[in-house]
Amino acid sequence: VFFGGSDPTKETEKFLIAIESSQIRDITYELVVGAANPRAKEIELLCKNAPSVRFHFQTNQMDKLCERADLALGTGGSANWERFCFGVPTIVIATATNQVETVSSLSEAGAIKFLGWHSDISPIDIWTAILDAVNNPSEMFDIAQCARQLITEATNYGAKFVADRMQAINRGN
Repeated sequence: VFFGGSDPTKETEKFLIAIESSQIRDITYELVVGAANPRAKEIELLCKNAPSVRFHFQTNQMDKLCERADLALGTGGSANWERFCFGVPTIVIATATNQVETVSSLSEAGAIKFLGWHSDISPIDIWTAILDAVNNPSEMFDIAQCARQLITEATNYGAKFVADRMQAINRGN
């Protein structure tokens, strides 16, 4: 779970509310908070009351966390591409207007599960999305494969190819 360096829309707190009454005890959440998050100390304290959550502050271990992850929850920024490199199926909440077009296109392409604009998303929506992911592993596998394919195309054909492909998706081609 990573909502960017500062998480100005407080998605991390929504996530913690979403899981606080969870009856699923065999899920471990790795929660990453960036140094620019002004509520980092408060979030760390909340995590101490959530035994299934491991708190990470400004970690340099994102690659290891992504490598171990079965599912990611985060924003629609550049962290998407990091998650794609590891083939991690991702649930995305848009937290900035410059993310909406890209995450909408990625969702239409099948590379992410897009929940929507942050102010429209409640803790219940987050919990429902997590449960849906847990109960539909084949859908999450397909999302991960699609995301990994985008990275493979970028590696094999270059960034221009991927940008052209994303524009074609935006146009509905």
